[in-house]
Amino acid sequence: MHPLEYIATLWPKLALDRSNLDAFADRFNWIARWTKTSILIHKQDAKRRADSIKRLVAIASASVKLSDFLASFAIISGLACSEVSRLKKVRP
Repeated sequence: MHPLEYIATLWPKLALDRSNLDAFADRFNWIARWTKTSILIHKQDAKRRADSIKRLVAIASASVKLSDFLASFAIISGLACSEVSRLKKVRP
């Protein structure tokens, strides 16, 4: 990404290309939605939801070790969303 892409978000009237920044944001949002969906898909089975959370925390930890901070923060964001944080009896 080029620093001018950040400037293009501040001043949208400038005709600057910000496709890389948009792709970056889209990928973050996709991973966060995937995290949320992979937990909430198990509607009645709390054990499977807890297993999904454990697996996602392990993936986020591995992402940090690989210096993939986009994926790790996106997973953390998905885990911290209101739909997931309201779940009861799921804490691993």
